[in-house]
Amino acid sequence: MLYRKVFIIISTITFVMAFSFSAFAVSGGSDKDDKKFNAGDMILHHIGDSHDWHVLDWKSKPISIPLPIILFHEGVGLSIFMSSKFHHGEDVYVPTNKQWGYKLDHGSIYVVNNSGELNNFESKKLWDLSITKNVFSLLVTIMILLVVFLRASRLYKKDAYSVPRGLRGVLETIILFVRDDIAKPAIGNKHYSKYLPFLLTVFFFILLSNLMGLVPVFPGGANLTGNIAIPMVMASMVFIITTLSGKKSYW
Repeated sequence: MLYRKVFIIISTITFVMAFSFSAFAVSGGSDKDDKKFNAGDMILHHIGDSHDWHVLDWKSKPISIPLPIILFHEGVGLSIFMSSKFHHGEDVYVPTNKQWGYKLDHGSIYVVNNSGELNNFESKKLWDLSITKNVFSLLVTIMILLVVFLRASRLYKKDAYSVPRGLRGVLETIILFVRDDIAKPAIGNKHYSKYLPFLLTVFFFILLSNLMGLVPVFPGGANLTGNIAIPMVMASMVFIITTLSGKKSYW
């Protein structure tokens, strides 16, 4: 009964938020020129990585949460400031005591001179180490996982033999599913326990990232697993573990 109630609550919240977001998008889809609304362009614009976290548009002006900009310019040095300095790409930011300025254009940062002209040669020397939308979403996901599992761990240490309820019950159901339906059939009863922590970490990370991506408001809406860097790193880890752990029958 508890799992059914949790499922119904999550499904209802997701449906209401998705419907509200869709209605907002359709209502704001036409501009002053009555151009045809393109849902694909609107969705890709909002789920793409960016240097700020767009919340909504109010009176034709974007409202967003600024994120840290970290730039290393070869021969110039390190510059750290907030993305609000760019004013949504409308302004050029020139750090104090620096001869070059920086401009945000379509998600990328370029080097400009004092007159605002783009300098391609200096732009190639620029290393963008900023905390972007996807990076911030990654940190939020990790924090949520740590809080949830540290809380569940304390509950187990407090009373390990009681009937699991609430948070323990939900997590235990998913963990048993990964163990019995994924780890044991794929790895075998003899060796599965060694790889179970890694499988659970990847499973819960992907699950939470995708669930947060379905929520259209902050801190959700980031297309974290849609960025090639995330699946590439996880696939590399799986490849290394599989290659080093492969037995005679595997090869």
